[in-house]
Amino acid sequence: MEGPAAPQLVLSYSYDLYPGAAFLISRCTSRAGMEMSLLRSNFATSGCALAAHYGSRPLLPRTLKAPRLDAHSSSRRPFHSTTHVHQPEPSTSQQDPYLLTRQLADELRLPLFSASGKQLHLLRDPSHFYETLKTKISQAKERIFLASLYIGKEETELVTYLESALQRNPALQLTILVDALRGTREAHPTPSCASLVSKFHARYPDRVKIRLYHTPNLKGWLKKIVGKRFNEGWGLQHMKIYGFDDDVVLSGANLSRDYFTNRRDRYLLVERHREVADYLCSLVHAVGRFSFKLESIPVQGRSAEGASPDWKLIWDGGKDCPALLAGQASLEPYAEPGWTSAATKSLEEFTRQWHHRSSSSDSKTNSGEKSADTLLLPLLQMGPLHIRQETHAIPKVLSLGLEAPDAQGQPPNLGLTSGYFSLYKPYKALLLRAKAARTAIVKIICAAPEANGFFQSKGVSGWIPEAYTWYEYQFWKALQRSRRLLGQDGRDVNQGGVEIREWNKDGWTYHAKGIWYTPPSSELADESAPTMMHVGSSNYGSRSADLDLECTFLISTKSKELSQRFREEFETLQRNATDVVDEKLFQRPERQTLLC
Repeated sequence: MEGPAAPQLVLSYSYDLYPGAAFLISRCTSRAGMEMSLLRSNFATSGCALAAHYGSRPLLPRTLKAPRLDAHSSSRRPFHSTTHVHQPEPSTSQQDPYLLTRQLADELRLPLFSASGKQLHLLRDPSHFYETLKTKISQAKERIFLASLYIGKEETELVTYLESALQRNPALQLTILVDALRGTREAHPTPSCASLVSKFHARYPDRVKIRLYHTPNLKGWLKKIVGKRFNEGWGLQHMKIYGFDDDVVLSGANLSRDYFTNRRDRYLLVERHREVADYLCSLVHAVGRFSFKLESIPVQGRSAEGASPDWKLIWDGGKDCPALLAGQASLEPYAEPGWTSAATKSLEEFTRQWHHRSSSSDSKTNSGEKSADTLLLPLLQMGPLHIRQETHAIPKVLSLGLEAPDAQGQPPNLGLTSGYFSLYKPYKALLLRAKAARTAIVKIICAAPEANGFFQSKGVSGWIPEAYTWYEYQFWKALQRSRRLLGQDGRDVNQGGVEIREWNKDGWTYHAKGIWYTPPSSELADESAPTMMHVGSSNYGSRSADLDLECTFLISTKSKELSQRFREEFETLQRNATDVVDEKLFQRPERQTLLC
């Protein structure tokens, strides 16, 4: 069978690149005879290659020097380094996800929080997510902290709820952390995320802190060359944390209209948990310290013609950010040049202190529950700052599926989903590997091209779904070559293997990401349920591993009720994932991905 034709490289835009990415989107524009390529290769070796041709005549230089990163030379590593693929061996302890979670916390020296399964609630859909946000905003008395890629420029209702909460509660503090590139994409006078939230600072300058993180990977001449439609490929603030007093919503969803209506994601509400809320609020402030501060410009300071925005970004090194832990002395502001090395040290110390605090605290829940049956392990991934907790932990989770220890009973089940399916190479290697004749049943859900958020988008971004089809096909072929496809060559499905399905629902897009692990069981297949889950902002690609700021939680539970709710969550996603990825799928005319 001939699969999708290999695209001719014309333009490359990093949304979730394989290591040393050669391309994401490629197209041949024969009508104009113009060929452009933007290659974001390994920063540590090849740098960036940027080239444009008209026919055979070069219009731009072929090679540009990569931007220097301010980091300790001893700890600097290539952004897409994949020379070593760690494949952990399964062990007896790994068959117990609860024990594995504790081991990871000890091994990586991470904070670990105990909770009751009754404190965790899965929100049903986008509208439930939005209604929960509005309810929690209205109920907040002490603090609201929001970290997102952006807040939609049209979200006036959400802004109204936030402003009403500030008016009702004089003690309420509001902290907003978004990405600088995404939050300022629209040029004045077009409304933007920055212009929307700047009104808060104008009205409540002492109670509102607005921070915009800017990747250290894009600056100087390179930033001037790369247009606003492409600059997000160098890294973003991608954490999705929505906190209200002692309640927190963990998600992969941003704060904009489609995420509240018809963009499928995941949403976990953790209620009445002071420690988790304190940790995440401190994390938002920690990142805010090395982010730009947004301030409103007084009326008397604005241009008479209104030619400039009514807000500005300033670097203050985090002067107005509170201490990260109670009783901690105020921290020295970051100097703008060279802030990355200082930020790395600060985040490492932040994690160390929270590890000590959670280790020494009572293991009971914060809500007065006598029994804690659930563990929550936060995992940070901040490639530009060499914080790599997630990429150390996830291989241990995936390795649970390398073999099924017992010949009898149900094999382990591993569910994995990503709206942008382009697996980080070490994760891919683990899924392609089979240590024993009997392995876990791995079920992967990814977005059909029609469910990709860029489907039928104007301009270059409209080609992104084609690129993900190409990545999907390449991974499927690798599974086929490795004889790892579920039921391949007539093999009993209980022997394990990998199945990929595409999620597609008319009028909806797909943005969910996560992992569900169900251990081997003597129970019937329809009675077993996951006991370990991964929730948060990561898409499990090289971009999440190396470029963006991510926050996720690994959750292990002994609560049958919570396990059942997570099982129902995955089954809900499966209902709209009816197309099995196989030869027939790629033989469809629309899947040939003929780009020229």
